[in-house]
Amino acid sequence: MRTDQNKKAIWEKHISEFNLSTLSARKWCAKEKLTEGQFWYWKAKLNKTEKTTNNWIEVTTETGIETTFQKTSPISITIGAAKIEVESDFDIIVFENIISTLVKLC
Repeated sequence: MRTDQNKKAIWEKHISEFNLSTLSARKWCAKEKLTEGQFWYWKAKLNKTEKTTNNWIEVTTETGIETTFQKTSPISITIGAAKIEVESDFDIIVFENIISTLVKLC
């Protein structure tokens, strides 16, 4: 019998694979031979866990791009479970790369 920690690790992998797919949850579950009920249960459970911990995403940009931020009131942007803050003076290329990466991951 699997422990809760093993189940969590397995479902983290499942949800990660689903997030990378272009399939609907129903089609993805059928393809992976998983029940939708289990899928939605674990997706909600893991999403709740993510909101209570700090999760950082590494974003790699082209070399030579510099970013300069001023200390002003930032704009908050939420995409899925990710939240970023953008200062008023930001590099648009870096911003586009971050948004593109977050859309793919969330």
